[in-house]
Amino acid sequence: MRQTEPIKDLKTYPKKHVTPIQLAMYVGVSRRTIYHHIDKGALPIHRMGGIIRIRKSDALAYADEAPYTR
Repeated sequence: MRQTEPIKDLKTYPKKHVTPIQLAMYVGVSRRTIYHHIDKGALPIHRMGGIIRIRKSDALAYADEAPYTR
């Protein structure tokens, strides 16, 4: 299993998508919380070859709306 690269600043992150684990580390919640929001439909995802990815713009909106974030 590969080590997940933590994100220091999501706004300047060079990639177009993030993983649920990266978003969880950035926001400061468990990955279980991220998957819960995905299941509820509160966080849109894209599947790329069976792997879940979250568009950077959606991740930024989620991070800005979450009351428990930075």
